[in-house]
Amino acid sequence: MNPNSKLTIILSTIFVVILGIVAIIFGIKALNTPIEKYLKTTATVSDVEIDYSYDEDNIRTENHTVYVDYTVDGKEYKHILYGSDTNLKEGDMVNILYNPENPEQIATGNEKTSGVIFLIVGAVAIVGGAVFGIVKMKKAA
Repeated sequence: MNPNSKLTIILSTIFVVILGIVAIIFGIKALNTPIEKYLKTTATVSDVEIDYSYDEDNIRTENHTVYVDYTVDGKEYKHILYGSDTNLKEGDMVNILYNPENPEQIATGNEKTSGVIFLIVGAVAIVGGAVFGIVKMKKAA
């Protein structure tokens, strides 16, 4: 497919705008997490998986998946911490917040910052994608 064809430009623009919308949805969800109602507890890191990925310049990136165990009212729960601190190792203790109405829902306390970042990235993607599409369509005409 020709990268300058109208169909490619339209599909690329739609793809970037959809990614922007998804980022905004995640941002709104993060900002609406009622962590002020959550209770604090300590979780134990039960496992840390490290996956490696390489970009086109062969630069390696580490992707950490951190698994934690915690107990609420005598019941044990397991959860994955997304966007976790890469310095965590098995056996470390971390503070988490849990929803007292549904202890399977946890938060780290960084949701507000993450929400704002997702909103900004989403807005930039939508505006950038739209401007890219308009400029490329004018050049292709």
